[in-house]
Amino acid sequence: MKIHVEICAGTYCAMMGALNLGMMLEDVAKEMEDEISIEYVKCFDHCNEEDPPMVKVNGKPIYSASAEKVFEVIMDLIKKERDVVKE
Repeated sequence: MKIHVEICAGTYCAMMGALNLGMMLEDVAKEMEDEISIEYVKCFDHCNEEDPPMVKVNGKPIYSASAEKVFEVIMDLIKKERDVVKE
């Protein structure tokens, strides 16, 4: 299963660090290109609901996204996938 990461590239999220976060994630994705894909998307229209920047990992929203939060979700998904394969 490939993990799909969507990064909001809307103005507010970009101002709050989404593009820098995206560059960090792209570096990791290069190392794990078989497991992770990165896509920049237009605004998710969630600006009024939660704090930016917003990232989705396999459709699951992460608000106030930081590299640590996103990497944690990605690593949990990879671990679960590998555990299933071992069984």
